[in-house]
Amino acid sequence: MRFWTIRCLLLDEVCLQDQLMSDLILGCPNLEDLELQNCWGHRRLKICSKRLKRLVFGFFYDSEIRETLSIDCPNLCSISFDCCSFYKVVLKSAASLVDFRVQIVNIMEQYYDSWSKALKLIEQAPNLKHLDTLNWWFKFLTSMDSFPESFMLYNLKFLELQTGFTKHDLIGMAALLKHCPNLETMILEYPFKFGEDESLPEELLNKPVEFSIPSLKQVTIKPYIGTEDEGNFVKILTEQGVVLEKVVLVPGEVGEYGIVLKPVPPIVLYKTDSQTWKYSLLRDAK
Repeated sequence: MRFWTIRCLLLDEVCLQDQLMSDLILGCPNLEDLELQNCWGHRRLKICSKRLKRLVFGFFYDSEIRETLSIDCPNLCSISFDCCSFYKVVLKSAASLVDFRVQIVNIMEQYYDSWSKALKLIEQAPNLKHLDTLNWWFKFLTSMDSFPESFMLYNLKFLELQTGFTKHDLIGMAALLKHCPNLETMILEYPFKFGEDESLPEELLNKPVEFSIPSLKQVTIKPYIGTEDEGNFVKILTEQGVVLEKVVLVPGEVGEYGIVLKPVPPIVLYKTDSQTWKYSLLRDAK
């Protein structure tokens, strides 16, 4: 059978065996948007499609079976891994990929390997424009499986990063931004983390953190609760001349279930010249 009219498909809690996946793609020759949530039953999942443009994986947990994933979609523009753990992930034909997302709900040490396997796929996406991920980049600095120094995301313009503002976080952020020379917009969101930051070599912790992002126009921090670490980071952005135009601080507070946004307008720091900043309230912000 052929389902010629299907363009978008969501499967949630489906036993998705390997042959079923192949038959599904074959049976929907015009499929452009595929989202798989909480699926199981696969061993060597292969997704091959010439038309697919958007692909989302949610809550795929690896097991002792060592599940693998192979993606061969030459026109794929967007891919997302949300709470996914595959033993091996292979991405082919990624020249069209411009949007990449890899997230973990609870930032715990045991999930780092899954995150890094998915994130390493961006090496094969030279035209990436939008990246949404966690700030575990400081771990790459002591890893044997890191990004090469020559690796650059020249086309990356928009970065969404879940990060704190400790010394570990800033070291990791600086390490990432070295690979993003043409970044223009950065949105920083505070993650929910378990445990303390792991130890780093003294030479890394004692080295001053410097950011060099010549094209960065705007940084948004949400929520901003006014901690000392956050304040020091804002000073770095303004005093080092990191941001060309403005810094947006979206106020937050510690609530019963974590940090939440306040129902008040964001504070915007505008750069008026090379050394002067002024602030205002963005009352029309949503």
